[in-house]
This record gives sequence, structure tokens and C-alpha cells, in this order.
Amino acid sequence: MQGISQPPMEREARDGVPSGEARSASEPQALGTEECF
Repeated sequence: MQGISQPPMEREARDGVPSGEARSASEPQALGTEECF
């Protein structure tokens, strides 16, 4: 249960999203997609 203590940026990296531009591009896209759909 270490994932719960880890920050969101670490959680995203674990999801398969490299830290950096990919993370920044995945954040707004995921939010926009959820709100749009």
C-alpha cells in the first residue's frame, strides 16, 4: 500500500507516463476528456 502515500506525479509515472512533457500533456488531456465525455 505504498501507492496511496505516493504523490500524484509518481502515480502517473507508474501508469506508464514518463515524467516531463508527457506528464504535463496527459494531465490536461485526461481532465478535458473526462469533462467532455
